[in-house]
Amino acid sequence: KWESFKFIARSSLVSTVTAFDHMIATHTLAANSFALATIETLPDTHGLRLILTPAVCSIPFQNWRL
Repeated sequence: KWESFKFIARSSLVSTVTAFDHMIATHTLAANSFALATIETLPDTHGLRLILTPAVCSIPFQNWRL
């Protein structure tokens, strides 16, 4: 029983650390950097900015809710 409990505890810890690392690295850092770069570097009338705006404009607000 004890070995089984230790295995479950270690597996849960690894999963939690992996999920947290994914949230921080992918959602917060990469997505916010992408959104900021899109807004700050592309002119308002640039075609790529017009396409990306609906997807990019809510990224920082969504990430702060995590």
